[in-house]
Parts: sequence; structure tokens; C-alpha cells
Amino acid sequence: MEIAPALRHAAALLALCLAACAATTRAAEPVVAPSSRAEATKIIADMRRIVTDEGVERLEKVRIGGIDQWVSIRGNDRRNPVLLMLHGGPGWVAMPSSW
Repeated sequence: MEIAPALRHAAALLALCLAACAATTRAAEPVVAPSSRAEATKIIADMRRIVTDEGVERLEKVRIGGIDQWVSIRGNDRRNPVLLMLHGGPGWVAMPSSW
């Protein structure tokens, strides 16, 4: 029984993909985790930093309803419209994960 050319081609492609995955798995470097909270905080701060010249990254304290609140203003381009995100309520901090 002869295998159809399309099936033979698919099998060859699958074998090639599996070989590539196996080669990448062996060559992967070990994951290095931060050794302290300060190091982890610095890594996250570097990842969330806005680096474009047209960008904006501000953290401001404003008084709303007699209570001081912090407002994070971030974006890669100041010309873009503002998206105001209000989180679900007290007891849940959204700002650290909102980037």
C-alpha cells in the first residue's frame, strides 16, 4: 500500500518540527530567578518603562471625594485618546498589574 504524497509530506514536516523542538529543548539555558524582592521589582520596573520620546509615564496624587487617590497615566504616544480604567472596588489593587 502506497502512502499518498500529501500524507508523506505532512509526516515529513511533522518529523522536522519534532526534531527542531527537541534540539531547542536541549539548547535552552536554565531559568535564572531574581535573588531578592528588590531585584524582582527592578526587573518589572524596567519592563514596564515607557521608552518612546512621545510617551508619557506619570504617577500623580489627586483628591477625589475628599480622599487622596493615586492616578497612573501611561502611554506610548501622547496623541492617543485617554482610556480611564476604574477597578472593581476596595480591597483589590489594580495599578501594579495594569501595565
